Amino acid sequence: MRAPWLRIGLAFIVALLLLSVSPHIVRATAYVVTTNADSGLNSLRDAITQVNTLGTGGDTITFNIVGTPTITLLSPLPPIQKGVCTHQ
Repeated sequence: MRAPWLRIGLAFIVALLLLSVSPHIVRATAYVVTTNADSGLNSLRDAITQVNTLGTGGDTITFNIVGTPTITLLSPLPPIQKGVCTHQ
């Protein structure tokens, strides 16, 4: 019969191995577009820039524009470089 401390030591080693290979938890971020301006705080351009620089993939861009929901772009938007979902 093995000593109890040996079983505890083996269980501890197995737990450490499982933790080292398990996927890390990454939280997605929600960005809200509240203006139809081409740029600036809470604009679509700002949200895309935030996703590209801070995003973890799986982030969400939601549109909550009061008034005219049309965004008139003055220049092309930057390409989205990470996984993102958009909602209206």
